[in-house]
Amino acid sequence: MKQTITVDLKWYALDQNNSGGYFYRNEDVMEYVFIQALSPEDAESRARDITENYSSYCDCCGERWNIWFRDEDGTEEPEIYGTEITELDADFFRSAAVLYYFDGTKRYYKFGVGFVPYDQLGDDD
Repeated sequence: MKQTITVDLKWYALDQNNSGGYFYRNEDVMEYVFIQALSPEDAESRARDITENYSSYCDCCGERWNIWFRDEDGTEEPEIYGTEITELDADFFRSAAVLYYFDGTKRYYKFGVGFVPYDQLGDDD
């Protein structure tokens, strides 16, 4: 007998501080990382795994990532401060995002353009 389980997944936004005056931009992290998860705790655990190798610290700028989510931080669609990413243009602090889906899929989003393959994001570190 096959059973189907329905879960309520939410998106959690993780923004990168340009600690030391630069952003990490590679196949794992961009200025924004969105994580689809079951709960804030699940999102935090996934975020720590994703950012572990990209967590530098600067005395004047502080931590690169602030990994702390609450229930109300979870959204139905990937958002930045209440605006869906599909409605946002690129700027100096927001050129691209990487989205981690609950099923393990990873996609790249170029602000002002849409979903693109990684090699079409532009300059990367």
